Amino acid sequence: MSDLSYGQQLFHDKNLKQASCFFCDSLDEAGRQEWLDSLPKKDLRSKLQKIKEGTLCLVISQNCDIACRDDKLDDSVEIALCQKIRAKDVHEGNTFVRSVRKFHFEFNGNFYEANVDYIVTIKKEHLLRIIDDNHIEIEKLNKEYCQALPFWRANRYFRSALPDAFNSKINNLIKDYIPKLVEVAKVNKEEYEFSNFIKSFYVNLDTLEESDYYEFELFFLIRDETPDDISIEIQDIVEDFATALAESSGFSDVSEIYVDKETNTSVGYLSQFIRFNVDSYSLEQGDSDFTNANQ
Repeated sequence: MSDLSYGQQLFHDKNLKQASCFFCDSLDEAGRQEWLDSLPKKDLRSKLQKIKEGTLCLVISQNCDIACRDDKLDDSVEIALCQKIRAKDVHEGNTFVRSVRKFHFEFNGNFYEANVDYIVTIKKEHLLRIIDDNHIEIEKLNKEYCQALPFWRANRYFRSALPDAFNSKINNLIKDYIPKLVEVAKVNKEEYEFSNFIKSFYVNLDTLEESDYYEFELFFLIRDETPDDISIEIQDIVEDFATALAESSGFSDVSEIYVDKETNTSVGYLSQFIRFNVDSYSLEQGDSDFTNANQ
């Protein structure tokens, strides 16, 4: 008998980690029903077609939760039951986490869809036994999807706290200005360990209540390595962004600083702001750091 917890055996011996995946074809009908019974929504627990042959099981749990030394503290693994979809049904917004409900990804030449409604919770002991008894091969998504997956899961719970009245106005401009900024701030990954000079985008409002009028500030935090000419280009685009937002919404831009480097920016200053979610655009560039909060 192993001295390792079931979670440690899954993590170390079976290489089961976040974004690991495997097919559930070896599960019999009773086993599949047992998995479905863990779904939060009772009306979905009878849908055996959601765990049919060809269903890809995608591990959602974080690595530290999987590898917990004490099974009593964390005895289960979250798994998304993913269905194969046609290439023409893949939406970019569902690939780079613009949707909190669906996540589209490619695996071994096929496209699959994870849906937030079909995430099951499986006991580690049970999962380990199934993997062992059926000699299930554990594989993993490629790097870009490994980066995107935790953001997709987290964004359902950590969406912007900004009021809808403000979001509706700024979202009309995001698609025009964020791609410009991402392109200007793009760097050579062979030279740096990151792919973009921009780290985060922040917004400050005079009130977080729903209103017809806001005073707003936009602030982009950039890396210390950012060259001066790139900083100036970023500054120009952000100023244009703020002007367009003010003109299209009737809100007032009261920004004092639009762009600054990390070492020039205090925690106290950032504490006034809310980090705006631009995960989808940064993940398209393969840069997870741009999306990580620098609160």
